[in-house]
Amino acid sequence: MSRGIPEPKLTAMDAMIDKLTGAIFVFQIVVVMVLGIAGNVWKDTEAKKQWYVLYPDKGPWYELLIIPLRFELLCSIMIPISIKVSLDLVKGLYAKFIDWDHRMVDLETSTPSNATNTAISEDLGQVEYILTDKTGTLTENKMIFRRCCISGIFYGNENGDALKDVELLHAVSSGSPDVVQFLTIMAICNTVIPTQSKTGDILYKAQSQDEDALVQAAAHLHMVFFNKSGNILEVKFNSSVLQYEVLETLEFTSDRKRMSLVLRDCQNGKILLLSKGADEAILPYARTGMLFIYFRTTKYYFDASICLTPFLTAGQQTRNFVEAVEQYAHLGLRTLCLAWRELREDEYREWSLMFREANSTLVDREVNGILVNDILYSNSYELNFSVYYLSQWRVAEVCQRIEHNLEVLGVTAIEDRLQDGVPETIETLRKAGINFWMLTGDKQNTAIQIALSCNFISPEPKGQLLSIDGKTEDEVRRSLERVLLTMRITTSEPKDVAFVIDGWALDFALNHYRKAFTELAILSRTAICCRVTPSQKAQLVQILKSCDYRTLAIGDGGNDVRMIQQADIGVGISGREGLQAARAADYSIGKFRFLKRLILVHGRYSYNRTAFLSQYSFYKSLLICFIQIFFSFISGVSGTSLFNSVSLMAYNVFYTSVPVLVSVLDKDLSEETVIQHPQILFYCQAGRLLNPSTFAGWFGRSLFHAVVVFLISIHAYAYDKSEMEEVSMVALSGCIWLQAFVVAMETNSFTILQHLAIWGNLAGFYAINWIFSALPASGMYTIMFRLCRQPSYWISIFLMTAAGMSPILAIKYFRYTYRPSKINTLQQAERLGGPILSLGTIEPQPRPLIEKDVSTLSITQPKNRNPVYEPLLSDSPNATRRSSGTPFDFFQSQSRSSLPNYSRNCKDN
Repeated sequence: MSRGIPEPKLTAMDAMIDKLTGAIFVFQIVVVMVLGIAGNVWKDTEAKKQWYVLYPDKGPWYELLIIPLRFELLCSIMIPISIKVSLDLVKGLYAKFIDWDHRMVDLETSTPSNATNTAISEDLGQVEYILTDKTGTLTENKMIFRRCCISGIFYGNENGDALKDVELLHAVSSGSPDVVQFLTIMAICNTVIPTQSKTGDILYKAQSQDEDALVQAAAHLHMVFFNKSGNILEVKFNSSVLQYEVLETLEFTSDRKRMSLVLRDCQNGKILLLSKGADEAILPYARTGMLFIYFRTTKYYFDASICLTPFLTAGQQTRNFVEAVEQYAHLGLRTLCLAWRELREDEYREWSLMFREANSTLVDREVNGILVNDILYSNSYELNFSVYYLSQWRVAEVCQRIEHNLEVLGVTAIEDRLQDGVPETIETLRKAGINFWMLTGDKQNTAIQIALSCNFISPEPKGQLLSIDGKTEDEVRRSLERVLLTMRITTSEPKDVAFVIDGWALDFALNHYRKAFTELAILSRTAICCRVTPSQKAQLVQILKSCDYRTLAIGDGGNDVRMIQQADIGVGISGREGLQAARAADYSIGKFRFLKRLILVHGRYSYNRTAFLSQYSFYKSLLICFIQIFFSFISGVSGTSLFNSVSLMAYNVFYTSVPVLVSVLDKDLSEETVIQHPQILFYCQAGRLLNPSTFAGWFGRSLFHAVVVFLISIHAYAYDKSEMEEVSMVALSGCIWLQAFVVAMETNSFTILQHLAIWGNLAGFYAINWIFSALPASGMYTIMFRLCRQPSYWISIFLMTAAGMSPILAIKYFRYTYRPSKINTLQQAERLGGPILSLGTIEPQPRPLIEKDVSTLSITQPKNRNPVYEPLLSDSPNATRRSSGTPFDFFQSQSRSSLPNYSRNCKDN
């Protein structure tokens, strides 16, 4: 149910090609109408005066349509039908390049990269926002039990390893009741299945790495979970065997954030409830309460009998639990609270009936007037999705009726280390102008520490982290106002400003202040969203997409699937949480560090090659079409074709297709240079290689080349001694020669295969036409033989090539010499073998911001309050602000002064 139905994805380049195709279609219709009218006028005024034309005095009723339809047929090649086939073919090759990249193979697990979606490779080069999960994506998802707090006593603080803590080992050996109960919950409150190897060792199969770490740690402390037979759990503690019968399992969900077991202790017959989960999902339901009034609510239910109950002030033990959670979170450790309580027999029986009914009785219920059993067999995803959450709401409501008055035993702290290369990858992609958002289910302090360690955010004074929090709508509104005001003030400063928000405040922001939050998202390059649900992750992706940002979502677990499918590009990591994310994603990789190569190398190359291929396809079609149009001016505007059908068919299929397909091997810069200077990705992000301006250049080139070919061909061969087929072949030869030189001029890195494709294709043109010239029935009999023996033919070809290419080469030389781009400078450095010290800056192309679309909050400054909100990472709110620079300034990633203009025109959400 969490996976859903993915929407079809359209790349930014495909959208641009569709717009250009529409423009060419309009141009084609205008040309056909103008020439059709002109042809009919000439026919009625001039053609009938010429005796050799043999026009009848009266024609059929559809006579006026004949000439326009002829021009429609002539101009039909103006839109290259083969462009879709060519693009699909080269995109398939792009995907194979990703699959074949041995540098993106995870050697630890022998996991290669894989491109599931072959249609969006060029979008990788235009990514502007990366939304990433934390656990298993930035971290290794190798959970190691490090510390714990049991009954207010801290273990593992001295040496950082609770399993070697002398006091804990002594408490275990002495049989401390609280410690034994704590270890029991660690060992059996899970979905782990123990198995026995051939050597007799106990192996655990766990769905969650956290559960595996807890079970392994409990076993290390002599609480060994060694057998699960049906509903019977067997645990060995020291020399005794303990048995428990599982009565009910209250499964973990992203909304409940906890799981529980109801079981019977076979030793004494007591019924116990064992629970483990996040601190906000356990501590508010503790018997002694919390240090604050906690209101429990979720998106799907609200139980006033529990939610609106103010808890009593906690004692020292509960304060220790809160302190432990905060302390462990500051260390970047993942925390879980463990609790239990004893159930009365009648209490369990009454609750069990409600629980089983909630789990099984779904028939004869109605959702919006429709029977649930009818919905379950329907093909509507939306209806099935509603039923799913109806059942989840009912189950969660029943679970909450028993998960209260818990006795909290302690807190566990698990370490999850960063993957290798994560800080370097994030730093490199930031230089490429890519913004990062972290969407995690962990606590805020844990997420902040991980973000600091992987260069996700910068410490003060280089960076500033602002917090959006609050438990009520009014508190969230005021917090959002302060942070938004601070963002507006600090956008003119060279400072990395980020914001952090938890799931509770995010729910208010998305539901009540969505447009203001959208503006905040635009102003901030970095965000940390904690305790978020899968649906909230998908909503955050949708907000950025609504502002026309190209988004990439990366995760490794099933809770990341909706986010991955919602993003423009979904990347799944084949990790320890299974393959759900990898199978639902467009691309799968073994480690986060491969994302750098996926974007900078494969994404950028794909964008550059697709931009050239698409515009070249239009160029070659327009070239031959313009020649046909020019020929109509000397053929009585009759719609007569200069080229025969065989030549036109071979033109697209054989003569011009092979060279452009080999362009998939072209590299304007080496891979090492691209990774060393990631800032050049700005050219792709801004769409500078494919836009109406560049397309106009190719349009003008095709028009100029058509004029050159037509004029030289006509003046050289349009005499009584020349046949029309000869003129046609001369013009076609000029087109082929010009296109060969155009492809050669646009190619940056030549290989043997490219030389064979360009010049071999030119030789193939003559070989094919010699064959047709040898066939009497081909309509081209002896044409090519006669032309190749004439010096005038070769002189004409030389003049066409020289006249057509000289202005283009002159313009390119001028730009390369006097107005070089940053890419030109790098290309020159590669050829000369010299280092690049500084290339200035690349200014991203801003998009206009419509204020009414995003600014809906009235930002008011409270009295007697500093207008700048105090950052979380600052020792003082008045900390000195310094500009952040790098020792090697290739060019600045983005000027902060331009950020207000870098906002987008967001769609109304």
